[in-house]
Amino acid sequence: MSKNRLILYFIFQFTFLVSGFSKDEPAYKASLISPELLKNAKAVVRESTTRIEVDGNIATEDHKLVITVLNKNGNDLSKFEEFYDAFIRINSINIRVFDSEGRKVKSFFGSDIIDHSAINGFSLYEDNRVKYLDPEYKNYPYTVEFTFGRKLKSLIFLPVWQVYRDYNCSVEKSMLAVELKNGTKIRYLERNVPQLCQVEEKNGTRTLTWSVSQLPAFSEESFEEPISEFTPFVCLSPEEFEVDGIKGSLKSWKEFGKWIVELNKNRDVLTPETTKKILDLTTGLTTNQKIQKIYEYMQHRTRYVSIQIGIGGWQPFEASTVDRLAYGDCKALSNYTYSLLRAVGINAFYTLIRAGEDAPPLKTSFPSQFFNHAILTVPVEKDTLFLECTNPFLPYGHIGSFTDDRYALTINDSCGKLIHTRIYKPEENTISSKIDVLLNQEGSGTAIAKMAFNGTHFDDVKYLSIRTDDDIKKKLYDELNISNFSITSFSFDQPDKTVPTIIESLKIDLDRYASIVNNKLIIPLNFIHKVTEIPNITENRKSDIVIRRPSIEIDTVEYKIPVGYRVDKLPQEYGISSEFADYHSKCEVSNDTVVYIRKFILKTGRFKSTDANKFKDFYDKVCQADMSKLTVLKY
Repeated sequence: MSKNRLILYFIFQFTFLVSGFSKDEPAYKASLISPELLKNAKAVVRESTTRIEVDGNIATEDHKLVITVLNKNGNDLSKFEEFYDAFIRINSINIRVFDSEGRKVKSFFGSDIIDHSAINGFSLYEDNRVKYLDPEYKNYPYTVEFTFGRKLKSLIFLPVWQVYRDYNCSVEKSMLAVELKNGTKIRYLERNVPQLCQVEEKNGTRTLTWSVSQLPAFSEESFEEPISEFTPFVCLSPEEFEVDGIKGSLKSWKEFGKWIVELNKNRDVLTPETTKKILDLTTGLTTNQKIQKIYEYMQHRTRYVSIQIGIGGWQPFEASTVDRLAYGDCKALSNYTYSLLRAVGINAFYTLIRAGEDAPPLKTSFPSQFFNHAILTVPVEKDTLFLECTNPFLPYGHIGSFTDDRYALTINDSCGKLIHTRIYKPEENTISSKIDVLLNQEGSGTAIAKMAFNGTHFDDVKYLSIRTDDDIKKKLYDELNISNFSITSFSFDQPDKTVPTIIESLKIDLDRYASIVNNKLIIPLNFIHKVTEIPNITENRKSDIVIRRPSIEIDTVEYKIPVGYRVDKLPQEYGISSEFADYHSKCEVSNDTVVYIRKFILKTGRFKSTDANKFKDFYDKVCQADMSKLTVLKY
């Protein structure tokens, strides 16, 4: 073989080998994952690359996401799900599935993707849609590769970069690159990133880049912040934007509020007939009485229906339209209530807010499109009322955990201003119970329980009370921490519709509630609100310990001692106090009745992860105290 032919031969062999190993399949072998990334993981993000090109008011995105699913708990991460609407388009979808050795076993393209409406149960019509695909592959470990593009018709829809996709999911590498063309400007907020933004200027294009690698998985723990608060996260926001021809600015909250003012302009006009009706309805009432009367009028007359078409996702219906149709979404109903109040000379403010019991906090120093809900703010003498206009069951002035204790953007006649919603006090967030337990000599018996739920606790029980009987029973059986019982009846009562208090009444049959040991009955004292598990908190947790809402539980349980028995052993009074919570329990005996009284006060606050052991120690002592038992002796 000649020298030249020998060289060509080796080049060919080398090229063949390189081409084989440069294919995606070997790179996705599960055995190549670092052992550190497998610890505590249900899936591993092998690669997540997002490239965004921003030019004027248009942005195009290219995404590549590769996830290795390690066990059945990670299957949801293998599903493709991308939402879009009139302002966001999805294209060039390509999905491939690889086995544990990195060999391709499935491919999916545009025609394979399910495309259907994303209308929710409260919507009459929306232009929201979703592209979805479940690869339906379950031979673990396996890898799914997604590539797709998005086109944004407004910069207000710029995405956030959240590195962790879920708990128990590690990250091999993740990267975000934003190319700014022709002098386009955006702002960004970076949090918890190991390396700050890398900026490059080249040929008139400014490129912003963030990257992370080799991030281990971690589990969800009790009393955590939202995951975006303590993991790598970048939020993008434009300085200037335009939606459906209406220009706006996010340089400040004041400027963003001006855009909302423009959207809402002339949409608060009521017919003369409606104005007269509201004036007649409120004649002779005080200001507070007028507000309450109008709020309840709106609640009883309208219903929540979402209609999100184009700019309608931002702009409320005209008040006259809501008045005529008697329905609307959160924007429309808030604007309608605002209009009714203005008709009788009461000033109110249309208000944007991020709703949800565990919603992440608004970044006050970083104006961005953060909101998903609208409410109404009404200043009154020495106070401010917040009105939730979509829920017909909420008492006047009660917003509950859906929108409590957070910043919101109020819109006045010319701009926007941040305001903080109400914070519920411990004495407002209470659960108090009175339970009578009658036991027979075999340790079985009956119980009659009445529990009053107040403040933010009202919300969950109120929603439960309007469900079907089967749903209610299922929920009650899941929640009651009692052994061997059956519910014979239940009812709910809200004595005063203007107060967030609901009373749940239960009748319960107990089978062997007390244990028989020789000639004694051993009776568990804490009937319902036991702490049976120590909160899942570790010292090396990522998040601070955050108790978001205070709460007070007060239980009074009366045990009727069976005939022929007397008290043999009574637990001692016990109390413990900490910066997190206070606990106290005691027993009292009166003739043939033992009264058990328990009080647990959970305090609000933020505590360092290094307090984990103290926190767990407190709950361990409460758990032990809640297991206290009464011993009665047969005579």
